[in-house]
Amino acid sequence: MAANRPPNVVLFVTDQLRTDALGCMGNTIVSTPNFDRLAREGVGFGNAYVQHTVCTPSRCSMFTGLYPHTRGYRSLYYLLHPEEPNLLKTLKQAGYHVEMIGKNDLLTPDAYPNSVSHRPKLAWKNMPNPWPDDHRLHDTFYFGRRPDEFDPDHDRAIIDAALEFLASKPPEPFCLLLALIQPHPPYMVQEPWYSRIDRSKVPMPIRPQFEGAARFRRVLHGVQGTKHMQPAEIIDMVATYWGMTMRLDDMLGELMGRLETTGLEARTAVAALSDHGDYCGDYGLTEKWWIGFEDSLTRVPLILRAPGMPRRGVMRGPMVEMLDIYATVCDLAGVKPEHDHFSRSVVPLWQGRTSEHRDAVFAEGGHRPTETHCLEDLFLPASNLYHHKTRVQREDPTLLGKSTMVRTQRDRKSVV
Repeated sequence: MAANRPPNVVLFVTDQLRTDALGCMGNTIVSTPNFDRLAREGVGFGNAYVQHTVCTPSRCSMFTGLYPHTRGYRSLYYLLHPEEPNLLKTLKQAGYHVEMIGKNDLLTPDAYPNSVSHRPKLAWKNMPNPWPDDHRLHDTFYFGRRPDEFDPDHDRAIIDAALEFLASKPPEPFCLLLALIQPHPPYMVQEPWYSRIDRSKVPMPIRPQFEGAARFRRVLHGVQGTKHMQPAEIIDMVATYWGMTMRLDDMLGELMGRLETTGLEARTAVAALSDHGDYCGDYGLTEKWWIGFEDSLTRVPLILRAPGMPRRGVMRGPMVEMLDIYATVCDLAGVKPEHDHFSRSVVPLWQGRTSEHRDAVFAEGGHRPTETHCLEDLFLPASNLYHHKTRVQREDPTLLGKSTMVRTQRDRKSVV
């Protein structure tokens, strides 16, 4: 298709979605028919790994095709500058209208003009922590059912803006980036999604393991992990996370439905992916950590569908890095990148022209103890969910010392 008319591109980017939260990736308890359909009509990769377990470095890596260390993408505060390459900029320079809706974690303000054509302003309501400051659950990120009075939330606003954009007869080709929030903690979701998971079928997460593990596990378990939660609360937290995932699935369904009704489906490529995963109770932890390289954080879904591409379903063998999204989208769009990068298009794999892709995947994170400029700022009050996370790294920077992960086909669970 790229030889005749470049396809439109929709990037459905979730935040902290684990691979094992989707039905097409093996979860038999959740119902995710739209993620499953996307994989069935295109391709899904069951062994896709992020290059960083924190939002900004991971997104910078994905959108440039560069490993985080290459240009210093290793903190929440180093965003892409105007002179730096990125996928949005590449597509915009190739004639695409780039519509960016949702959270940023990617571009500096002065990088918008050459990377984004339009970014609408959104309005939504944030839900305060339901637990009092001195409550044992206050710092666990577990909220449970979201009251109806706090609608609309951020993701609802994003999807509504996207549906409006697609119905507006947008200029083509376009790239529509939806940078969603869920299932990022706090773990909360409104009805009917909160009650859709049968709690009796939800297994307990991986038990806490501290012997021989990095010290951050014990510290985080003590200040914001499941140490303070009852077993039924942990089960409810997992069910809530899966409920958030099912709500995302319904939103993806709305998006795919709008592509169909507007006649855009036949000329639009869709990618559903995540920037990293979430502990959600595994190892007695919640949320994420800078040098946590377990599958809970590093293995995420990557699902693609594009005009003229075959139906492959989920491929569970090949190992893919999330920075491969850069070369893949460029390949589908018929655009040649102008910078050297490490990204490899999955199109040959998708088309069945090869069964080889990568023999190893990598992730990295952390800083040297003296690099305090890379740490999160300790400006949050004790009532804030992230107070303890910022406090412990300031008190002991060795809890997130510079680290690297390598996984190979021979042993996908090896961690260095």
